[in-house]
Amino acid sequence: MHCVKMTMTPTTLIDEPQEEIHELLYDYLHVLYRNGQIYRDYELVKTDIAYCAFVTLPERDSLDDKYAGFFVRDYTQRVNKWFALSFEYIGENLGYGEPCVCENPSWYYLNAQVNDCSPVVCGDCRRRRPLYRLPYIMGYDEFYPLRGWQHSYFSMDTIWFHGVSDRFSYRQMRDPNSSLSKEGRELCGAFEKATGKPFYYFLFYNYGSRKNKLCPICGKPWQKIEGGDDDVNKRCEDCRLIAE
Repeated sequence: MHCVKMTMTPTTLIDEPQEEIHELLYDYLHVLYRNGQIYRDYELVKTDIAYCAFVTLPERDSLDDKYAGFFVRDYTQRVNKWFALSFEYIGENLGYGEPCVCENPSWYYLNAQVNDCSPVVCGDCRRRRPLYRLPYIMGYDEFYPLRGWQHSYFSMDTIWFHGVSDRFSYRQMRDPNSSLSKEGRELCGAFEKATGKPFYYFLFYNYGSRKNKLCPICGKPWQKIEGGDDDVNKRCEDCRLIAE
């Protein structure tokens, strides 16, 4: 939720085509986003003497080198070949809530009804966990599989909200055995293995949600979550599902 102006000032004569330089800078911002160090609302601006990117960070120190993964380090080196990077703190971006800063969350759940920030929610504080505070999964050195699934889920949620394909999109988010849910549950299993903490998959309910008293996988009654809020208040520990 912290807005920063990132300035990239040329340090040498750039003899590369302008289109390739632009692509490099956009790729650099994109890998920062994929690693969870910036949100997706970044803007790249060209001035007479430099390039400026306006980015939103989950935390004040999100751009610190200690959070960089392989691809962030690689693209930082590529950018540093042509540019000097400098950062100016602007202020708080009021469009976002506070991130999870819990030292050691006891459990997590996956909810991708957002497209900008992290789809991983801390079960203790119910705030979104910066991705760089989580381990990589599935043999990747970034969160590429998670980000891809997140965008698919958000697109499905948008389609459902606008009533374009109501039944299909709702089933994808509601049915734990839909292709979208299966992929999400696979991600949860990988994160649970990597973190050693319970990792639940969020099932979206809308129609007749009060009548859904049984887990759709095992058929056992949902377990009430103590201190649950309006968004998540029941779960199945056996099936690692969570719902509203």
